[in-house]
Amino acid sequence: FSDISIKKLARMLNKYKTKKAAEFNQDLSRAKNELKEVMKKIAKVIQLVSESGITIDTVKDELKKFEGQKQLTEKRIEELNYKDNDSLITEDQIFDLIARSRQFVKTQNIPECRNFIESYIEQVIIHEEKVEVRFKIHVPDEETDTAVPLTSEKSITAIQTEFKKVV
Repeated sequence: FSDISIKKLARMLNKYKTKKAAEFNQDLSRAKNELKEVMKKIAKVIQLVSESGITIDTVKDELKKFEGQKQLTEKRIEELNYKDNDSLITEDQIFDLIARSRQFVKTQNIPECRNFIESYIEQVIIHEEKVEVRFKIHVPDEETDTAVPLTSEKSITAIQTEFKKVV
């Protein structure tokens, strides 16, 4: 992963998180409005009972129904508030994940290396002076805003230098 690829990935993940946060806010707003409506209905039933001679069984059934809706809505709001505690993904967190995957190479953990390659690498292109890796992860192209594979390039000299450090 090059620094540019990591920055692009961090931007993409945070853009996705922002989109999900907006959806979350809409869900939370709807749930709060639903709770207000249920509370109004409960108040209306109580007012009707106090003003008229409706039987207690009818009132009990209606209040149980509204109490059930109220509890479900309150539970939904609680769940939504819990989900909102996620934080933005930083470039440092991505660097840390990459460092962990490099550890697989250093410790010669072949199953983990194979798993990483199968899960994330689409194609490796070896040029005369550089190596280009195309990942299965697609990110928005900043110029055209279309989804393109995340790519990383490194010179063969830089790869050789890093390999010597590992071995």
